[in-house]
Amino acid sequence: MHYYVVICDCGNTRRVLSCSLVSGASTSCGCYRREVVKACNTTHGDSRIGSAYNRLFDCWVSMMSRCYNEKATGYDTHGGRGITVCNEWRTYPPFKEWALANGYEKHLTLDRYPNNESGDYEPSNCRFATYKEQNRNRRDNLLITAFGETKCLAEWADDSRCVVGYMALWHRLKSGMEAELAITKPSQRSKTKGGS
Repeated sequence: MHYYVVICDCGNTRRVLSCSLVSGASTSCGCYRREVVKACNTTHGDSRIGSAYNRLFDCWVSMMSRCYNEKATGYDTHGGRGITVCNEWRTYPPFKEWALANGYEKHLTLDRYPNNESGDYEPSNCRFATYKEQNRNRRDNLLITAFGETKCLAEWADDSRCVVGYMALWHRLKSGMEAELAITKPSQRSKTKGGS
């Protein structure tokens, strides 16, 4: 058996079997599990179903899982890409305190903003957003620059300057039409309707 001495993100060193490293069975020195278990066992009561902040606690657990649990849904796009949680938020109470002071409501989701590409979960790079706002902050959105502004396709389709729908705008841009023209040029259908 071959062992390697590895350094965890938290700074601890640990001997790990090479097969555990290759398979992904070893994800941390144990600090991730300890932090989540400690948070679940802390007497804040938010982990209980029916508590006023159960959804916020679930949000924190999901954030931690996406960053540190290789088996979690979303790990490949978060922790697998090097996205981490700041030291302050690795325990639940400071995260809850920040959330309550920064717009948390049950219908909102935690969104890494403004740097969704490579920014970590930390106070200066997070907000609570609607599903619509969060969907417009996805890394895979098509960003278009027109009139000196850069927005995703859905935002341009909702912009008052846009005279066509989302799909028409997408087709125009895909065909190579200049962005400002694609947004403002009336469609043949609307010309016909306007002329009748």
